[in-house]
Amino acid sequence: SLWTRTARLDGTNSKGEAISYFLKLTSLPQGSSLTLSEYTSMSLLHKTLPTFTPRPIAHGTYTNPNLPNIHFYLSLFLPLQNILPSPPLFCRTLATLHQSSTSTSPTGRFGFEIPTFHGTTAIEHGWHDTWEAYFSATTKALLEKEQAVRGRCAEVEEMEDVFFGKVVPRLLRPMEMSGRALRPSLIHGDLWDGNVGVVDAGDGEGGRPVVFDAGSCFAHFEYDLAVWRSPWNKINRPFIDEYVKHNPPSSPAEDFEDRGELYSMSVFQ
Repeated sequence: SLWTRTARLDGTNSKGEAISYFLKLTSLPQGSSLTLSEYTSMSLLHKTLPTFTPRPIAHGTYTNPNLPNIHFYLSLFLPLQNILPSPPLFCRTLATLHQSSTSTSPTGRFGFEIPTFHGTTAIEHGWHDTWEAYFSATTKALLEKEQAVRGRCAEVEEMEDVFFGKVVPRLLRPMEMSGRALRPSLIHGDLWDGNVGVVDAGDGEGGRPVVFDAGSCFAHFEYDLAVWRSPWNKINRPFIDEYVKHNPPSSPAEDFEDRGELYSMSVFQ
């Protein structure tokens, strides 16, 4: 990325076997939080579904006084190939992650224990009893950051009242009413094609999908598909159609497409 440098480190382990590591470095002021975010997110993903991620090893800050304010993230290196994974295998694996993590939120609520990042923008998650409350709080915070950078806009402020007062409740509240309940799933948080790779592509099944550079939280699982609606993302509509074969939309299912458009508005801010 524009704000990190990466390297492959080759060495040997205690048994004398060759081993390679992936190193990411940043000197940004928020670099310590960035690397903590990635390490925490990737560690939870790896604990939940080890085959889906490179194994995280460490994060921290250099102690060499000649290299001040250098923060790092270290993981096992995997020989990833820059090709799209097979939609059936990738979507089945992602659905397994979402389905198998519904009891792993440490509070049983929606959110995350620390801020994570989209690029260099911090997402302050907190913990929320309902999905509607989480989505509203984090989306409002992103909108405030956007307006702080670009300036206040009366049209946006007028739209904000309708958006949070009518649109969000209409599309999200029914999933937690009339006896329905949502359980938080661990999501990757930034599943565009640049954060997905393949290993063992010659295995006859298109290779094993691997994800990295996560900014996770405990969320409605459909939220992980939001960025698949972006026109620039190579992981796009065919993947959405494949995913729901393995993990059907939440009820009411007839709102699935509208919820997806709502989620994509938050992701694209």
